[in-house]
Amino acid sequence: DEKGPPSSVYDEKGPPSSVYDEKGPPSSEPVRPVKIPVTPAAENIHLLPAEMLERMQTALRKLDTDALSAMIDECEAYDGNTAASLREMMNNYEFDRLDRLLMGDTSK
Repeated sequence: DEKGPPSSVYDEKGPPSSVYDEKGPPSSEPVRPVKIPVTPAAENIHLLPAEMLERMQTALRKLDTDALSAMIDECEAYDGNTAASLREMMNNYEFDRLDRLLMGDTSK
């Protein structure tokens, strides 16, 4: 008694010939990340200790994203929403904006 693949894999035409539908493979255009608006919580960055902001600036300027991520984790203890906003900026490669925030500029 030999078992085959589940019947849902095949239709009346037999096994699928391609993983793509009739339209063919996806476009070769690069996929651009969707910009998610940063919450206003980043404006509360002034609530974080100055020493932490300085360490974050140093890590950012060295592009040490591991250190920056660890410091953003520390921010959770002070303000979870601000930490989430900072992480979002880091993940979206908005380093210039993040740098301005760390220097005290809360304008967009």
